[in-house]
Amino acid sequence: MSNFLNLPPLESGEYKPPLVMLVGILFLLGGGTLLIRVPYLFYQWNRLTDAMIVPARILNLKRSSGGTRNSSSTTAEYEYSIAGKNYRSDRISIFSDSNELYFRLREAYEASTEVQCYVDPREPRFSALERDIQLGDIIANFILGIPLSTGGFLYVVRHVRSQRDQAHRTSRRI
Repeated sequence: MSNFLNLPPLESGEYKPPLVMLVGILFLLGGGTLLIRVPYLFYQWNRLTDAMIVPARILNLKRSSGGTRNSSSTTAEYEYSIAGKNYRSDRISIFSDSNELYFRLREAYEASTEVQCYVDPREPRFSALERDIQLGDIIANFILGIPLSTGGFLYVVRHVRSQRDQAHRTSRRI
């Protein structure tokens, strides 16, 4: 197992056990967060499967570029009305937004036309302008989450075993 993770032998003393434990915990938490995000996305998507479709007016629309060439995100604020009560939201999509969504929203924003808004009938404050499942988001969460959490788990187990073995060796000497 030590060759797979490229760790030195436990007896070599080439690494600091608390640092390995910290790295393992960070990997475990990061990977676990990505894996837990998938059922949460499906929970939010499920809330909008029986959604009311109401017209919404886009109040503000921005596109910001990330650090990489193809990385960008869309932010929008919109307003909709249900039973005479106005609501505002900024959730444009349950999953990540796409270029197609941005261009569709920009067209509606510039023309001052309304767009479809999906609203949870049990909680009208919960809404989104798009509810389609983005398979890429789910795959990315699994592709990153599984190795990160597995690697973190193995690092933590290695640290706990090394501490246990060291304590066992120390107790035999006494």
